[in-house]
Amino acid sequence: MHKKIAALLVSALSVTATACGPKQVSLAAEPASAVLYKVGATPTDTTRLGVGSAVLTLPDNGFQRVWAVAPGFVTVVRDVTAVDVAAKKPILIQLKDRMVKLTVSPADVSVTLDNNQSLNPKVTNYIGVKEGTQRILEVKAQGFKTVTRTYANREGQPTPPEADDIVLNQRVVLVRVTPGGSQIDINGVKYGEDFAEVVIPPNGCTTVKASRAGYMPVEKQYCVRDGIQPPPLQDRLTLSDRAFEVRPEPETAEMWVAGRRVGVGAQRIVVREGQCVVVEARAPAYISWTKEYCLRDNGSPLPLDADVAKLNGDGSWSMSTESDQANVNFAVAVNDKRTESDAWKILGQIVTNYFDVLELSDKETGYIRTGWNVTSVQECCIIRTRIIVKQATTSPLRYTVKLVSEHSYIAKSAKDDEAFQAWSRILLRYKDVINEIQERLK
Repeated sequence: MHKKIAALLVSALSVTATACGPKQVSLAAEPASAVLYKVGATPTDTTRLGVGSAVLTLPDNGFQRVWAVAPGFVTVVRDVTAVDVAAKKPILIQLKDRMVKLTVSPADVSVTLDNNQSLNPKVTNYIGVKEGTQRILEVKAQGFKTVTRTYANREGQPTPPEADDIVLNQRVVLVRVTPGGSQIDINGVKYGEDFAEVVIPPNGCTTVKASRAGYMPVEKQYCVRDGIQPPPLQDRLTLSDRAFEVRPEPETAEMWVAGRRVGVGAQRIVVREGQCVVVEARAPAYISWTKEYCLRDNGSPLPLDADVAKLNGDGSWSMSTESDQANVNFAVAVNDKRTESDAWKILGQIVTNYFDVLELSDKETGYIRTGWNVTSVQECCIIRTRIIVKQATTSPLRYTVKLVSEHSYIAKSAKDDEAFQAWSRILLRYKDVINEIQERLK
């Protein structure tokens, strides 16, 4: 009986000692970098317990508030009580929700969270991201490139940063191009059509080029640098000058623009707004091709891409020959044994053999001028030919002979003097006249 009472007393004394001893519990945090604090009467009254783990001794009242704090995480608050001590198990405090410390500049930007919550850009904001969710942040200001962030707290996605300092420093120009269907290139890279959001880097420049088939491209550079006028918020580029190709047939034709030779074969033609350009194609054995292109109100439409300059064959080419005797004074020496009268008679015979009409024949001055012999080539041109003889000297007796050969695509008659031009060719029926004069008078 005495032994049983003694055992009960020892047991009671043991329970009393346990109840009266320190009430402790082990704490652990995830992540292990989290710092554990115990909180006093006020939130500013905190005591650091440890990093990743700690042993907490409960106060006499059996209650203690604990914080688990880690950069980039939402702080977790855990109230530890005697119940936790009685459980005799470590307490695991897991930090699962993320926290992003956000600062933005300049101070007059617009900050929107999840498309519906406005944040004050003048203060530091803390954005919590619950486990398994994501938050969408947009920072924008007029004239700057909008910055969008996605903070995701999901497996397989990038971990949100502990802190994010967003600075709007890339200027933006909204550029529109007319006419529609115009291609836009930015810094040499194809962007799109008609509209572009042009981003300009800090202390840099961005080049925009607008182009469209049938138009001269327009290029403009936007810069952000100290000491220069900032770029506009919006701009419009208008393609007005036209550009297209004129391709001659045959391809060997010479091309002339505004009276100046520019090359052989296809050429790029530019017509400025409100102006006209005359284009001509020339090729041997072909009738010259001429066309005027004008870029004016109510004018004829210009080619979108290319125009063909088709030259028609020149029928006069087959009935003539290139000659160095055309339109040149040739000296003809008369044989000393011939009298002036004999020479004059021979000249008259030869000239009238080729030309029916003599406009002027004066033996005293030794001058002969024939009328024009006119040859019309159907759907081509008019050719007029005459011969002029002048006595150069009497001792020794010499004459100069000139075979005049002229050509016109526009003359209505042989009397349209201004429409004719000297021709370097001679009709075949006149190719021997000078040689004959030289031979018969020598």
